[in-house]
Amino acid sequence: MDHGILFDHARSARIGLPEAVFCEGKPLEALTELLTQFGRGSGRPILFTRLAPDVFAGMPAAVRSSYDYHPLSRTAFGDTLPPREKGRVAVVSAGTADGFVTWEAARTLAYLGIAHKVFEDCGVAGLWRLAERLDEINEIPKNQRRLKSVEEHMKVLEQEEQKYQTLCRQLYEDMSNGIVSKDEYKEFSCSFNEKIENIRKAKMEMDCQLDSLNNLDVEHFPWIEDFKSYQNLTSLNRRVLVELVESITVYDKEHIHIQYRFDQEIRNVLEYCNSVLTTETEEGAV
Repeated sequence: MDHGILFDHARSARIGLPEAVFCEGKPLEALTELLTQFGRGSGRPILFTRLAPDVFAGMPAAVRSSYDYHPLSRTAFGDTLPPREKGRVAVVSAGTADGFVTWEAARTLAYLGIAHKVFEDCGVAGLWRLAERLDEINEIPKNQRRLKSVEEHMKVLEQEEQKYQTLCRQLYEDMSNGIVSKDEYKEFSCSFNEKIENIRKAKMEMDCQLDSLNNLDVEHFPWIEDFKSYQNLTSLNRRVLVELVESITVYDKEHIHIQYRFDQEIRNVLEYCNSVLTTETEEGAV
C-alpha cells in the first residue's frame, strides 16, 4: 500500500548512514507496514524514532518481537550497523528531566554501532554531582569532535600548501615557455611563496592545538578540587566568596545575578564531555 512515504535508498551510499523513520504523526497502517519490513534479521538497519509506547504496543506480537524497543527514548531498531573499532562517546545529562533526549542520543549511538556511556544527573546546579563523575568521564577518549575539527583544518591547509607549490612549478614552466616574463615570474613567485610560508605557520599552530587536545585531562582542572572542598557549606564567609564568586550584581525588584569564577571552566568541562558525532548522527526523517 502506498502511504506517500518515500525512502532515500541512496542515503547510505551517499553519507554512510542508512535512513531513519520519524514515526510521530504517521498513520498506524503505514508504521505497521514499515516495521514489518525492517525487523531483526532483515539485513536492512533502520532507526525508528518518536515511536510512542502505546503505538508500539498496538503492533502485532510478531512485529514487536523483532525489534529492540526502548520506551523512554521512544526508539526502535531491528538490525544495527557493525560496531566501530574506534571512538567512544560520553552522553552527559543534567538531570532526570533530560532522560528522553539523553537516551534518544544513546540509542542512536547504539544503532550506529558506536561505543558510548551515559552519565546522568550531572547538572551544574550542584557542581559536585559532575565532579563526582569526572574520574569516570575522564576514561572517555579525548574530545573527538574538537580533534576532528582541527584535523580537518590541517588537511585543508595541506591541500592549500600543495596547491601553491604546484602553482610555483607551473609558474616556472610558464616562464621557461615564454608565457610570463621574468618580472611577472618574480612577482607571482614571491606571492605564492609568502602564502606557503603563512600556511606552514598556520600548520604549526594546528600542531600545537592537536598536542593540547591530545593531552587534555581532568588533571588540568584543579579548580574542581577547590570547588569540591566547599560542597558541604552551611554558611558563607568572605573567603568562600572571594574564591568562588567573580561578581554580584543587584538589580531592581530584589533581583540578583551572581557570576561564579568557575563559570567558563564548567562550560569547558561539559564541552569536553559532549564528544563526537553530532554531525555524523544527523537523523534523516522520512
